[in-house]
Amino acid sequence: MIYFRIEKEGKTIDVTEKDLQELGFNPKTMRRFTGLKDKKGTPLFEGDEIHLYSPMGYSHDGKFYWSNRHASFVVADENKNLISSDSLGKLSQRYYITKK
Repeated sequence: MIYFRIEKEGKTIDVTEKDLQELGFNPKTMRRFTGLKDKKGTPLFEGDEIHLYSPMGYSHDGKFYWSNRHASFVVADENKNLISSDSLGKLSQRYYITKK
């Protein structure tokens, strides 16, 4: 399985599970960066437990999960029931996000 691809100066390198293990990484514990930071500036990763709240009083706890159906990260509860499928840009505009 290819975990990621590096392209530099016209060359492409596919990094596999074996490559990561040889470098001392456990691919099963690696998490993807969502591209968001919480209100304190802490980067948020796949699987992070978060608290969403809005000025309008909406409040919910959840986690970031990757959704193949939405082809993006989504916020869901512990049973993977969708809390928000907003794009991450909209999510960060509508809600304050704190890492739990």
